[in-house]
Amino acid sequence: MSETFGDFNPLIPPLVSHVNDKLNVVVFGKNGKDELKKIAETSEYKGKFTFWYTTQNDRLGGIVLKNIGVPIEKFSISAFDGEFKKKYILNETGEDEILNFLKKLSDGSLKPFLKSEDRPKGDADVNHPGITIVVGTSFEELVIKTEKDVFLDVWAPWCGPCVAAAPSVEKLGSLLKD
Repeated sequence: MSETFGDFNPLIPPLVSHVNDKLNVVVFGKNGKDELKKIAETSEYKGKFTFWYTTQNDRLGGIVLKNIGVPIEKFSISAFDGEFKKKYILNETGEDEILNFLKKLSDGSLKPFLKSEDRPKGDADVNHPGITIVVGTSFEELVIKTEKDVFLDVWAPWCGPCVAAAPSVEKLGSLLKD
C-alpha cells in the first residue's frame, strides 16, 4: 500500500496534476520506509519535497516505474518533478544516503538520470569514419554545447526508413568529417 509522508494534499496527486511544484521522492520496497518517514517529518527537507513510499505492485509504484523506465532492480529511491521531466535515482536506503541524496538534489549538484546506452570510447563509430555516436549521456556535450555545426540522425535498427537512409548518412559523415 502506498503511503505519503509530510505535506501532501490528497486532492492534488502530483502524478496526475502539474500543480505540485515540489520534487517527489519515492522509496520502493520494504527497505527505507522508516528512514524516509523520519526524514519527511523531522529533517530540514520537511515541506520541500513530497515523500512517498510504495511497492512496484501498487498503482503509484507502477506509474512511477513506467515513467522512469528503469527496472526496479536498478534503484530503490527515485525523485522526479510532477511532469517527469527530470528524474534522479539512488540505490541505497540508509538515512545518511537518503539525506546526502536530498542535499545534492536541493543544491543542484545531482545529475538527472538519463536512460542511455553506454558512451562509446572516443564517441566514434569504428565501422564508419566521420560518424560520431551520440547517446543520452553525451547529447548535451556533443550536440547542444558544441561550437561545431551538427547534423544529427536519430535512428533505430528496427526502423525501415532509418536503415534505408543509413548509406547516405554514412557518405555524408565521410565527406564532412573533421
